[in-house]
Amino acid sequence: MEWIGPYSPVIGALVGGLLTYLGVHSTQRLIQKREKIEYARGKLERVYMLTQSLYDGHKTEIDRLALSDNTSAPDWFKSRKHPGESMNEIKMTVAMYAPGLQAELNAVDGPHQALKSALLQVDEDFQRGASTLTKRPATAMTLQTQLNDLGTQLSVLKKGLVAEASKL
Repeated sequence: MEWIGPYSPVIGALVGGLLTYLGVHSTQRLIQKREKIEYARGKLERVYMLTQSLYDGHKTEIDRLALSDNTSAPDWFKSRKHPGESMNEIKMTVAMYAPGLQAELNAVDGPHQALKSALLQVDEDFQRGASTLTKRPATAMTLQTQLNDLGTQLSVLKKGLVAEASKL
């Protein structure tokens, strides 16, 4: 063991350097892992907010239709919004960060597509002048039923998003 004596500062420096490298490397890996988790959680939180805006957007359009007694076609189209624009982002984010929620997302897409089609039909009726004052409230009531279905399905999806975020 006498041969260690002259090399002990070198060995100490090598061991210290190795331990420092391993400590820094493991710390960086933990930080990167935490950043990925926070990023994924942020994406799921955004989907949660987008689902609420999807519901609110459809509700706003249905409320406008129900209260459109004196609304002309130009006025209807001037303030018309298309609430489903966020659906593509919702679909992509769920597919990437919560693929286990695909069935819940498909259940949301059904009522969303039905509302989207019905509102496009309302647009066509306004364009043709076929949207009568008596037809609008009845259409709005039908759409309200579909909106309730959308709300139920969104609630299930939101619970799934919360569960997925808590797993991270």
